[in-house]
Amino acid sequence: MYSFLGSDSKRNLTVTIPDRIPTTKPANPHRLHFHVVGEGVVRVKSPRAERLYDRENYIDFRMRLLGEPGQGPVLLSPGIHSFPFKLGLPLGLPSTFLGKHGWVQYYCKAALREPNGLTHKNQQVFIVMNPIDLNLEPPILA
Repeated sequence: MYSFLGSDSKRNLTVTIPDRIPTTKPANPHRLHFHVVGEGVVRVKSPRAERLYDRENYIDFRMRLLGEPGQGPVLLSPGIHSFPFKLGLPLGLPSTFLGKHGWVQYYCKAALREPNGLTHKNQQVFIVMNPIDLNLEPPILA
């Protein structure tokens, strides 16, 4: 059983490798990918029963934490491995939101590829709370 995205205050990506017979295929090492996504989605049904759909990306950041091209092969031993990371979020991101006709959601995804080709994936949602000064917004009802 593989587990990812340990939740701690130090912003670490935690991977647990199960005990099993170690693989020694240097040509096919472990690879660990990390992806941060922020998106807004709207789904509305019009009075004429037309379905309207739109999507907007706010963040789409990818990085490889293990198994860089040009690096020597890396095989993770059984046990818990922690990969610290820092990610500055852009200013002005909309707050996380869930409503009847849409949502704004942020999440991190991780994928660990084993030397034998199997890929294990997991994701963790995180919340963005961006205060809005309503005094600076144009009036909706005029």
